[in-house]
Amino acid sequence: MKNEQMLHALQDKMSEELDALEGWLLKQSPKEILEHTFEYTTKSDIVLLVEEADLSDKQLRALLSSSAPLEDVYKKFRNIDTGLMDTLQTCLEDWADTLLKLQWEKQRDTPEKKSVADRLRQKPPAPSGPEHPPMKGGGAR
Repeated sequence: MKNEQMLHALQDKMSEELDALEGWLLKQSPKEILEHTFEYTTKSDIVLLVEEADLSDKQLRALLSSSAPLEDVYKKFRNIDTGLMDTLQTCLEDWADTLLKLQWEKQRDTPEKKSVADRLRQKPPAPSGPEHPPMKGGGAR
């Protein structure tokens, strides 16, 4: 069997595994489905990756010899420290910093708005000059 044929055979075998998982999931409760979303998504990614994989004939034969190559690769992946949590932590911190910067810029560019109550409490400057002589006797004319 040629490399391309073995690659297609591996894709078909892994796709059958994924289809079986999907069929099983569709019969489960919503809670059970949620508990397997990471597994399903990761296995879907593995199947997609195989389409572009550059595997030798020996590697393809080895994978094809497995009764469940998709499950095997998934288990291997689950046991590797991928640094995913570190990446998520970095994304969390970066996004928080971005939001802080946007908030700061908005505050800097927005003139301070006073509430109606604050404006009413603020006394206007006393009028002065010949047009407005000072009031005597409590302000009543």
